[in-house]
Amino acid sequence: MLLMNENYDKYREHLVSGKALLVVGEVNNDEDKPKLFPSEIMPLEDAPRKFTRQVHLRLYPAHVDAAKLEAARALVEAHRGKCPLFLCFRYPDAPPVFIETHERFAVAPTLAFQRAVDELLGEETYYAKVDTSAPERPKRAWERRGGGDSGGDE
Repeated sequence: MLLMNENYDKYREHLVSGKALLVVGEVNNDEDKPKLFPSEIMPLEDAPRKFTRQVHLRLYPAHVDAAKLEAARALVEAHRGKCPLFLCFRYPDAPPVFIETHERFAVAPTLAFQRAVDELLGEETYYAKVDTSAPERPKRAWERRGGGDSGGDE
């Protein structure tokens, strides 16, 4: 990974030995060893908040009673955010039924919320639907300044 100039200054605080990071960038394989040019670096625990587009709670009606649903509602309220929440009811021998909740039940897709949901409703209840599209390639410094071989004004 190559961090130089403004990128080094921008992400310096994250470069701590033993700290888990998510690095988004461009890989260059033109030389003997691949090089990674990062466009974004963040603590790994911040990645769900940035890349999660929806949170689904997979619920099996046979195992969820009114008390558990009320506890789940309280849990959702304790983890409010901006990510849409869907309830996915799973029935044997039938396709799942998805219900999009009202925007007031939007959640913060954090590891703490995931753990709390799985503890309350069982492991694998929490599902994060993430953005898997490739990030837009940032312009290099020389491209931002209008350099390059454009051959003049167009």
